[in-house]
Amino acid sequence: MTIKERQAWRNTFGSTDGKAVLTDILNRLGMFADDPAYIDPQLIAMGNWILGRIGSRTINNLEAYTEAIVDCGGLQDTEKEGENSDE
Repeated sequence: MTIKERQAWRNTFGSTDGKAVLTDILNRLGMFADDPAYIDPQLIAMGNWILGRIGSRTINNLEAYTEAIVDCGGLQDTEKEGENSDE
């Protein structure tokens, strides 16, 4: 892949709208599924290919990719201590 090609992919998905479209595409491919019934390896491979084209998921970038996944995880989707607990 050339620098111009990589930049074209990054420009396409780099805007706010582009990120929203990329999220929708990856979701429809099953990239965020946790139920095996909804996971198709060929579709996951397509999602990984798209992420590779924009440079997010390449062999040389796996450490940064993994770090970004961990960094984006937070506590915003968890319950506060004491709320709805069995204790």
